[in-house]
Amino acid sequence: MNTEAVRASLHQIPLPDGDQTLDVRDILVEGDWIGVSLRTDEETGPDPRVLYEGLAAAFPAATIEVRTGGQVY
Repeated sequence: MNTEAVRASLHQIPLPDGDQTLDVRDILVEGDWIGVSLRTDEETGPDPRVLYEGLAAAFPAATIEVRTGGQVY
């Protein structure tokens, strides 16, 4: 598990609105923890819960954190 694998997985997650772009600020991987920070907020970007669920499915042994607009999922 590394940042490249996480980035590739993020872009494979189907977003409910196909026209939304995924604007990733940062990806951190430490041990079995994945942290993803998005530049968009909850109202203008993709639903962070969808990203969380997609990453959890791709990396079932990892602890996932998706941050956006001051929220953590």
